[in-house]
Amino acid sequence: MGRILIIPLMALSALCLAGEPDWGESLAFEIDLQSKQPRKKKIRPACLRKEPGVREVVKAAWEEAGLLPEDDRSRKSRVRASGWLPRLSGGVSKDMGDRWDYRYEPGTPRVDQLHQDDGLRWDVGLTWDLAGTVFLSEELQVAREASRRARERMDLAAEVIRLYFSRRRLMQNGLPENGSAPALMLLENTATLDAFTGERFCSRWCEVKP
Repeated sequence: MGRILIIPLMALSALCLAGEPDWGESLAFEIDLQSKQPRKKKIRPACLRKEPGVREVVKAAWEEAGLLPEDDRSRKSRVRASGWLPRLSGGVSKDMGDRWDYRYEPGTPRVDQLHQDDGLRWDVGLTWDLAGTVFLSEELQVAREASRRARERMDLAAEVIRLYFSRRRLMQNGLPENGSAPALMLLENTATLDAFTGERFCSRWCEVKP
């Protein structure tokens, strides 16, 4: 038993004395070689240069849905300005018939005369409600409508932004292969964005085949 244990130990010592390479240094050398190898560059499709930006797409979707913020601001200003507008009133009347005029004063001759009144009379009036320059009841309705439209804008913008960057992730390593699952997903996202924007950018999207 003693001889069996001594022989392997002597062999291991001989290997160490013969200059067996350090495994740690070999591993570090291999990692260094891998780091110096050129990395594979991502292929950026040239068609991305003509695609619209996300802000442009969101604004087009708002406009197509009639949810532009400037429309709400214009509506508020018009309601406020309406308080300064006068109320116009007018009328017309026509006199038809006879009128007897009798006057007498001491020392003067008596006046006894028949008058005929046949004519038209017009009247026009302007009135201002100064309380309306401070507050109008219509402002509450406009404010509620503006709040509802703001929520709709946020929901629509969130969906458009999600679809927009979902398309970009599908093309981060180049256009997907025609007929593949990523290509079908890219077509689906593009079609949905076209529906939101009224096909305003249909000629600017990167194209793949189903």
